[in-house]
Amino acid sequence: MEIRLSSIVKKGSVQLVSSLLMAALQLLQIGVISRSFAAAPLGIVSINLMIVAVATVFSDFGLQSFVIQDKRDMKFTLLDVRAVLPIFISATVMISLVGACLARYCFGALDVGNALLWIAPAMPLTVISGPVQGAAVRELHIERLAFAEFAGKACGVATTVFLASSEHAVVSVIAGFYVSQVVRLLFLHETVLALLIAPRGQKCSAGRRGAVVSYAVAQMLGQVSNTLAAKADELIVAAAMPLETFGIYSSMKQLVIQAVAFVAPVVRRLTMPFFANHRGGIAGKSRFTPNKLICWSNAVYIGFFVSVALTSEPSTRFIFGSRFIIHADWLILFALLWSVRTFAGGGISAFLQSTGAPLTDFWWTLVQLIVQTTVMLMAAPNGVYVMLISAIVSYLIVGVLGYLTIYRRKSGASVSEVVTMIIIPAFLYYIFGLSLLWLESVFEIYWVDALCAFIFMCAVIAATIIISGDRRILFQRSAV
Repeated sequence: MEIRLSSIVKKGSVQLVSSLLMAALQLLQIGVISRSFAAAPLGIVSINLMIVAVATVFSDFGLQSFVIQDKRDMKFTLLDVRAVLPIFISATVMISLVGACLARYCFGALDVGNALLWIAPAMPLTVISGPVQGAAVRELHIERLAFAEFAGKACGVATTVFLASSEHAVVSVIAGFYVSQVVRLLFLHETVLALLIAPRGQKCSAGRRGAVVSYAVAQMLGQVSNTLAAKADELIVAAAMPLETFGIYSSMKQLVIQAVAFVAPVVRRLTMPFFANHRGGIAGKSRFTPNKLICWSNAVYIGFFVSVALTSEPSTRFIFGSRFIIHADWLILFALLWSVRTFAGGGISAFLQSTGAPLTDFWWTLVQLIVQTTVMLMAAPNGVYVMLISAIVSYLIVGVLGYLTIYRRKSGASVSEVVTMIIIPAFLYYIFGLSLLWLESVFEIYWVDALCAFIFMCAVIAATIIISGDRRILFQRSAV
């Protein structure tokens, strides 16, 4: 049975609405937190947010991607995952506790140690969430997953906002994280029960268990490398600057991080199943090849983040208040940095994860981490602006090399196809976006910012439709 445009539009619309609502909730949380605390407590909250982000990615262990890319019957996939859950749950709890002890007693980082200690009991929930979400994506239950995520986010944000308004800086973020995890799993309880309750007489062989562990560890390393690359600048700022400066820096960056949380699920969940088809040899029956998928995903990522940069000043004033307006230029650089990060890693990583190449994805994200950290460390003494601009340029170079080497070999595309469908369009989008940023600086009127963002998005969509050659049927897949 073919999944035509109408089905994809329905699922994508539900995910888009859910992501929009969750983004609005997260913006509310960011605004309340930034207005509720002074600079030093805001730094503590930012540390907790960073620990939650790293721990969430780490505890997934790549099981979500394993479930999506596995080609066997779902019951056998869940049987394999169920067999390794105790190992991964124990590992995450122990790592959190050991990390808390090291941070508190060896490095004197009391705030980091407290955050790791508070988050340790939630690790089993985050480990289970990965394969549960993977099963929902693989079965194309996008609507149910989107609703569960929205419900969890709403309850978590409500908890965080309530505690933040009461000036409980230490526990507000952690408590909201607990609530969001529990509510999400409750709404996906059918998949949770299918994962945790083993049918009688069915066991996972030692060979299969080892294969799952190998895949999961390789995938986890790639995800952790990617997350550390995303947090490298925060770690450098936290180590080199006062806690007050780190609080402002990290709070403004959270706006872009939440933009990632809004757009990334939409792109990944609508592309990864089709990338997986490419591995299974079904791609030839689809009009949406990996090159076209990458072309569209890059257009969405770049179009979205450059639009955030174009509306940086009104967004800063509306969300953070006048206290942060002098740092509005940071938001522009954050948005541009994340646009080139997703250009270099977003589409390639989704392709590698969906086609059973987690080790390659790990090495690719590790290369990005090493390059970005090295560049930022060298540029940090010259200030925040030089550090972020240097990182943007380095990611552009790394992204081009990644498409011409890793992606081209894995996808079987030619050099001319990669250059004409992926690299050249991306650079044209950036040139046009930077031109609009210059135009905004000339007029300095808020409605001009919104107009430029709208013009940019329309231009990116129109150009991508022409480049990809898809005008009527965007997705087509053989599935139920």
